[in-house]
Amino acid sequence: MHPSGPRRRDAQPRAQAMSTADVDDASLARLYDLLIGALSPDMASRVHAEAELSACAASPGAYVAALALVASHPHALPEVVQLALVLIKQSARAGWERAADVRPLVRERLLALLGHATPRVRVAAAVAIAAVAEHDWPDGWPTLFDELTARLRAGSAVVAHGSLRAIEMLIGELDGDRLNGAFEGEGGLVAELSRIAGADVTAAGNDAGVTDRLRRRALRTLARIVEQLAIVVPCGPAGPRYAQRAFEAWIRLFLAHAGAYAHADARRAAADDGGANAEHACALSACGAMLAMCQLLGALVASFPRQRLLCEPSTALALLNGAWAVLARAACDDAGGARCDGADSDGGGQGDDALVLAALELLGALTEARAFRALVRASLDRLFADLLALMRVPAAQAREWEDDVSAFIEADADESLAYSVRVAAAELCDEQLHNFKGQALVAMLRVARAALEASGERRACASRTTGGGGGGAYGGRSGNLSLIHI
Repeated sequence: MHPSGPRRRDAQPRAQAMSTADVDDASLARLYDLLIGALSPDMASRVHAEAELSACAASPGAYVAALALVASHPHALPEVVQLALVLIKQSARAGWERAADVRPLVRERLLALLGHATPRVRVAAAVAIAAVAEHDWPDGWPTLFDELTARLRAGSAVVAHGSLRAIEMLIGELDGDRLNGAFEGEGGLVAELSRIAGADVTAAGNDAGVTDRLRRRALRTLARIVEQLAIVVPCGPAGPRYAQRAFEAWIRLFLAHAGAYAHADARRAAADDGGANAEHACALSACGAMLAMCQLLGALVASFPRQRLLCEPSTALALLNGAWAVLARAACDDAGGARCDGADSDGGGQGDDALVLAALELLGALTEARAFRALVRASLDRLFADLLALMRVPAAQAREWEDDVSAFIEADADESLAYSVRVAAAELCDEQLHNFKGQALVAMLRVARAALEASGERRACASRTTGGGGGGAYGGRSGNLSLIHI
């Protein structure tokens, strides 16, 4: 690298090839020039630089080592670092066996780049680590997950985010059999992720640098680990043991997040105009954490349907109550009220509707688990009351459809309807009818009858008060029960 700092973006690459005998300062300076040239908007410069880089790749050991050193230079431009990491990833997938001597250096520099200030560089480093690990882990890089865990435990929030990115990439890249060993151990990766997910849940942040966003990412990572773990359960007893050990601890974590979500949502609802934006952001963050928690427990229960995921009856009931509370809040939420909507850093929804969908999936998984079936069976009336309320057409939507029939036709043709809360609630109703047969049918009819009677009483009251028709076929929030499938 040049002592004076990085070269200009439009610098022209030199004609001679990079030295492959060893990695010296001249080689690094030349490689930096080539990377700048490969990013140049000038076609001739870019083509020439790419050809020179291809020639350097013929000696993969020195080439990859030089790329790692260039990428880790403190004054290198972020776009140059990102390109160097992409080239390291490509080298790891082609010709990595010829770079054995420099692999420790490359691995060390890649881990350090997980703490880079630029997010896209951290992502590129995570992708490169996953590509290297596909060859080196576990035999050639047995300490990989220990090193990532240490960075989660002792690093800053930036380092922790980069490390979580790398873990996510590794889970997607490596097969379940190889990953299984990384998930075991009382003080290992899963324990550290659980610590982050539960750190100061009721506070907006903490002194250890665990942000709300970091908690949500830790929860999503745990859910992916659970899904991978389920793949290898038939290969040995480690899966069921791990699932049982984590189950009650994660239920307690779920309840803590549920309390934080209820508190933040109540503050949002009560906020005046001056603090509404801040309270909405806080509620959205708590909603995202609760969503990730539902996904984690749903993945755990669904992944081990035949395992006896046992817990104390009081704990099991608390979990069901927590999931039901999400449905009950959505069921009685006024259609005209403020809603909590937004997206996470990966573009996924994390607002009210996404949370309700996750809670419905969690309840569907719980009805298949032995430890919960009896509790669900005893609470079918409560479950169907919430589900039927979620299946109602909101009053504002009904009025729109009455005023404009084409709006109903467009909504009916919208493919997103297949993923709506109303459809998911109807599907869970169908599942309960399948699981509990006649008992579920009787409970659903009892709830539907009570809802219709209450609706009739409200319409009659409105008619006596106003002397009118009570608001039409869909008046008020009486609801439309036409989606019930028996």
